[in-house]
Amino acid sequence: MKIGFLNLKQMKGVLRESAENFIFNSMQKSVQENTEFAKMDKKTFHEQFNLWLEELLKTANVIVCTGEDPKHFHGYLIYKVSGDTATVFFIYVKHLDRRQGLANYMYERFLSDYGKLRFCFKTRSFWKWRANHQDLPFKLYYSDLLE
Repeated sequence: MKIGFLNLKQMKGVLRESAENFIFNSMQKSVQENTEFAKMDKKTFHEQFNLWLEELLKTANVIVCTGEDPKHFHGYLIYKVSGDTATVFFIYVKHLDRRQGLANYMYERFLSDYGKLRFCFKTRSFWKWRANHQDLPFKLYYSDLLE
């Protein structure tokens, strides 16, 4: 599979709208189904989550992983940088594209230059990546949405 990457801030028109819809839908579903948010009223969760994600996307780096066709999205990485620290808010790979190393490739390509990492989640790809980078300081924490 040929892999490409697009920065959400540089995308325009229908392509950007499609990418944002992909991010909102997949992240919302993943977060609600796999965290303590599963107990929250769905309507309240969706309203609060959408507000939080809209604000996050205004300031975060969002890298969309594509195939040969830039309109076909495989996944994405959302992070912010402050000094030598990168805070990873979310990484997502579509179910059919998992276990092919895409998440690890995104970690390596976009986060390997930072001295410290902070993560807002724990996934299989996180633990696999972490096992190979024991020397890199990191902190696991949850975002403001949980407060």
